[in-house]
Amino acid sequence: MLQAGQRCTATSRAIVVEDVFDEFVSRLTAACSAFRLGDPLDEETDIGPLASYEQFCTVEGYLELAEHEELDPVIGATVSDPEDGYFVAPTIYTDVDPGSRIAREEIFGPVVAVIRARDTEDAIRLANDTEYGLSASLFTRDLRTAVRRARELEAGVIHLNGETAGAEPHVPFGGIKASSSGTREQGGAAREFFTELKTIYLEDL
Repeated sequence: MLQAGQRCTATSRAIVVEDVFDEFVSRLTAACSAFRLGDPLDEETDIGPLASYEQFCTVEGYLELAEHEELDPVIGATVSDPEDGYFVAPTIYTDVDPGSRIAREEIFGPVVAVIRARDTEDAIRLANDTEYGLSASLFTRDLRTAVRRARELEAGVIHLNGETAGAEPHVPFGGIKASSSGTREQGGAAREFFTELKTIYLEDL
């Protein structure tokens, strides 16, 4: 919910295995219920408004789409009067079909689709079933599993036991699939990103 979900690495899908699904939803709902919307310059604020009226309308459209798809929000799915600011309440949808537009498209708002997976294998399959591949997270107490599964995730940035949104300036940043231009930025890769290569042949006459 950082930056009201308005960042390319926002966690917009949460794929949760069956064994901990209900507990996860309960804890996530409790956390989101405690978030305070308001002036982003106020230290008491957790979530500020969306960046523009256009984005406000876009997110509102996705909430209407979710209603049309008969998805019932566990929390949220409410918006403010635009005259009072472009606020969208933190919104959680659970048991979302992986094929739903709510799960497959980039909303750029404080909305998360929680998808149920049978087991870890199924979770990895669902995580990779997207045209995007910028950032992903995997949470587990088994470090061997973490490293092995991280290699299976199709994303340019992988976080183990941490949210997807973080990106350190000293390491390369970029994605794969539709989330990539084929290059990386930041860190040492930044030099290559801003470098145009030229090949010159010289023959000795």
